[in-house]
Amino acid sequence: LFLKRITATGYVYDRNDTRLLFTSKSETSIRQHIAAQIDKVLEARPEAALIKGLAVGIRDSMTDAQWQLLQKTGTSHLLAISGLHIGLVSGFVFFIMRKLWSLLPRLPLYCPAPIVGALFAILAAFTYAALAGFAVPTQRALIMIIIFMLCVCSRYKFNSVQILIIAAVFVIIVDPFAIMSASFWLSFSAVGLLLYIGLQKSPKWQQYLRVQWLISLGLTPLVIAYFQQISWVSPIANLIAIPFASFFIVPLTLLGVATYFINIHLGTFFWLLAESALHYLQWFLQVVASPSWAWKMYSIFDVRIWCVV
Repeated sequence: LFLKRITATGYVYDRNDTRLLFTSKSETSIRQHIAAQIDKVLEARPEAALIKGLAVGIRDSMTDAQWQLLQKTGTSHLLAISGLHIGLVSGFVFFIMRKLWSLLPRLPLYCPAPIVGALFAILAAFTYAALAGFAVPTQRALIMIIIFMLCVCSRYKFNSVQILIIAAVFVIIVDPFAIMSASFWLSFSAVGLLLYIGLQKSPKWQQYLRVQWLISLGLTPLVIAYFQQISWVSPIANLIAIPFASFFIVPLTLLGVATYFINIHLGTFFWLLAESALHYLQWFLQVVASPSWAWKMYSIFDVRIWCVV
């Protein structure tokens, strides 16, 4: 509770006499409005809970079966607003805006295209983090993206390791207690492993396969230390789930959010497509999670764990 900045907890014993005293116009009400529209469009189908998680970071209506499936396949990070998705959105905006700006006559002479792309990427990351209610993991991802884009704007040739170190320092400055959280160590360890893999020269498809296996194996000691459980099918599940969610489900969900306020029918169309894609992804994850050895719990004092470390 302390790490999450929760200073008090309470309970509602009698719901019959509760009534709404005040309606806020903040971003929270906007998020709730989007979540309500998703429920309305998808008629509260099971996939609606996951679509809401991707759209506005609200996962309260996810069922126990859905949580267990994500847990057993190690794909919880895919079906919620996470650093991966914020990075994908900001990266997409960066490359699109840089390309469009470079095509305009004379404008790149006044402001270089990479700087324009970086500024729009920061704006996109900030907007997506706002949709998630600025949850702690999204704040950390936002800080990392801002630092990276500012390094691009500085036009000084930082290497990837320097950027990672600068981002870690700023995260700790903004939130000194972040160093006590599991997500901090998992996030920066994963990025460090990605940088290490990126330094190895090999074909793209080999790098992608290496990423899945090394990330899963490299983070195994940390995952067991923090959660006392591990998904042994995670590399296989993520091999398919990451590109499928990143290039189909997440874009369709965000297109639904972006277009719903312009045209209700268009927004509904994108959300229905995202729901269909998510249905097939869940089917695949259920197949992967079916073996009895797919997910195991371990004690932190297990000698085998320390041998792996």
